[in-house]
Amino acid sequence: MKNNSPKRITFVVGYLSAGGAERVISLLANALVASGYSVSFIYLKKKEDFYRLDKRVNKHYLDISNDSNNLIHGLINTRKRVYKLRNKIKQIHSDIVISFMTDLNVLSILACLGTNVLVIVSERTNPYRSKIPFRWKIAARIFYRYASKLVLQTERVKEFYKYISASKLEVIPNPLKEIGKIQTKKEKVILAVGRLEYPKGYDMLIEAFSCSRAKEEWKLIIAGEGRERDKLEQLAVEYNISSGVNLTGWQESIDELYARASVFVLSSRYEGFPNSLAEAMSAGLPCISFDCDFGPAEMIRHDVNGILVEPGNVEKLADEIDLLAADESERNRLGRKATEIKKELNLESITLKWENVFFELWNS
Repeated sequence: MKNNSPKRITFVVGYLSAGGAERVISLLANALVASGYSVSFIYLKKKEDFYRLDKRVNKHYLDISNDSNNLIHGLINTRKRVYKLRNKIKQIHSDIVISFMTDLNVLSILACLGTNVLVIVSERTNPYRSKIPFRWKIAARIFYRYASKLVLQTERVKEFYKYISASKLEVIPNPLKEIGKIQTKKEKVILAVGRLEYPKGYDMLIEAFSCSRAKEEWKLIIAGEGRERDKLEQLAVEYNISSGVNLTGWQESIDELYARASVFVLSSRYEGFPNSLAEAMSAGLPCISFDCDFGPAEMIRHDVNGILVEPGNVEKLADEIDLLAADESERNRLGRKATEIKKELNLESITLKWENVFFELWNS
């Protein structure tokens, strides 16, 4: 840590649920603590953390409800939340406040207005497809320009925020979760990881698998949980491949699945930043991905370290699955090149990018 670097970093969260943004926050917070920063968390709700935080992280709970019956009630609640958040930020003498979700970003900016506290907000979703309430989209449009920095995950997302000064925009991808090295035999398994929701496109993946020759000898494993479970299970029955499709639910650790699988597929209709794709590549899996917005094309160089498929082209996805399923040497070649992503997205490198933002703001 440099001499003029800020010492007190505060993360504002709803609570640490099992989401991708929360995973990144926990990894970053633990890394900053290890580097000598004083790190605090301000929780709006008091719930058990899904991700483990270093015991040196200071925790503060506001226990503020987000529920509002109508617009007027919502404005009153927002004012209360901003007031309490502002007081807590002052109380713990924060140098920099960081938040990752749109509503929390707006609250954090409002809470820090008129203070000397620097506020860094980050958008973790695809802004063109985000389904956050309209009022928060409008609020973000108004107040994001008052943030010290807006951190985005991909270069292509920057185009959406062209109304904000370019000097305030920073692209920092997600850090990789360390994948455990498990010695196990590779199996004829095609793996997908993520929520069982419409954006993940698992209906298209199941259809592609049903059209492939690989279905005769390979298994399709989808690790995740969500509202589309029943629909996806019914699709597998309709395509007469239910015996070859396994929806495993959430896995506390999917390292073993990465170790067992021989091919990884990302079938998303759209993404913010596909963590599972980065993890699979770092684990040495040959990866096939729809070239959807945003993220895959910034990780995969087609036919070099993975395969990109035209978005929504189920027939082509089935063809690429068959090609990799039939060619072990090609799987090995792509898998070896895929692991190079670890050089770009390891936690140490990503933490340094965040620290560089701190230094820039602190010394400006």
